[in-house]
Amino acid sequence: MLRMKMVCLLASICLTLAGPLAAQGALAGIAGGAVNSDFRNVSTSSKWGATAGVFGAFRANRNIIVTLEGNWTQKGASNTRINYIEVPLMFGGVLPMDNGMGFRLYAGAELDFKVACSSSDLAFNCSAANGTLFAIPFGLVIGKTSRSGTFVGLDIRYSATLGDTFSNINNAWNRTWYFRLLIGKGPGR
Repeated sequence: MLRMKMVCLLASICLTLAGPLAAQGALAGIAGGAVNSDFRNVSTSSKWGATAGVFGAFRANRNIIVTLEGNWTQKGASNTRINYIEVPLMFGGVLPMDNGMGFRLYAGAELDFKVACSSSDLAFNCSAANGTLFAIPFGLVIGKTSRSGTFVGLDIRYSATLGDTFSNINNAWNRTWYFRLLIGKGPGR
């Protein structure tokens, strides 16, 4: 419950700063949706979870955007769930259109910090779950910006962890698909 309060607080701060950031040519907002994850190189079934967070983006020019996020995400597989605070930094190429629609392909680097773990599977002992992981996210955002600067988009992302999720199981890496809705405020068209 405390983690959700932290996410809500971050979202409130982000929305409060959205107006001043938009005046500076930046975009700020909230994101939320579903994730589907499993462990690479280990025979497990995938697990659905949730994700929520805040983001800030700066347009370096008409076709390049840099994004920093803070997300709470549930990952895991089968009977194991691990909650993380993720901090991804991403760089993307934007293809804007005249009607406010746009497409962005992006990739970047991400740090994941474990905040909770539960497992009924003896092979995935939560005390052996690593506290910090490095990941490579890449994906596609399809969105629309209104004349007033309100942004709404759909983000589809894949993130591959580069390291063992558990210290006692080699090559059990998190593999996660994200399906998120983005809502933000930025400069108008």
